Amino acid sequence: MFPNRSYRLEQQVDASLGQERVLAVLSSGFALLALLLASVGLFGVMSYNVARRTREIGIRMALGARRSMVLRRILQETVTVSVAGILIGLAGALATPRLV
Repeated sequence: MFPNRSYRLEQQVDASLGQERVLAVLSSGFALLALLLASVGLFGVMSYNVARRTREIGIRMALGARRSMVLRRILQETVTVSVAGILIGLAGALATPRLV
């Protein structure tokens, strides 16, 4: 009955939500960037640990350790460091609003 009225309502809703949409897109972009940086950092720490312990890994394998056991140990240490980092980051994130 009033075709122009619904179109105007759509425009008003789009205009009122425009800033929130931009903020949501920017937040998503920064979250993806943070995830990428965290992944690269985790890879760097893991490869550094493996490179540093190459001799130890070789000796373990020469003495009969299975590949799966060596891999499990390396991943376990990486997960331990990651969990510690997550806990420290969470504590910092929870403490920051009180300081601000």
